[in-house]
Parts: sequence; C-alpha cells; structure tokens
Amino acid sequence: GIHWTVRCIQAGKVLGILASSERFMGSGEWRPFSMQVSVGESCRGQVLQLEPAGVEGAVAFVSGTAWFDEIALRRQ
Repeated sequence: GIHWTVRCIQAGKVLGILASSERFMGSGEWRPFSMQVSVGESCRGQVLQLEPAGVEGAVAFVSGTAWFDEIALRRQ
C-alpha cells in the first residue's frame, strides 16, 4: 500500500517522520481521511509526500494509479 507522510527538514536534511496517514491499499469508494501532525518549534521546514507504506528504511515497490482530491493542510 501507500501512505502520506510528513517529515521534518533541518539544515537541508530530511529527518524522521512527524506523522503518517493510514495505509491505502487496493481500490475503494471515495471517502474523506485526515491525519494530525505536531510540529515542534525546532522543525522549521516540513515535506509532505506520498510513499510506499512499508517498514521504515526498507526498499518497497508499488505500481498503479492513486487518486486523491482536494488535499488541504490546515493549521489549528
């Protein structure tokens, strides 16, 4: 499957995962999803990316098409 991750970036280096979404596998009906992210004061930059959902650091391969609509980030 695949999932969304948010990672911290400091001094041009991508650090650990701040949050990750649920795993998306196979096909299904359109439905909303959300995830919460806590960003510390020291994390001045973040990156949101869609990636294979496997063991952290392991090589994973996926193929196919994924559709997401109306992606939004909201500060609370």
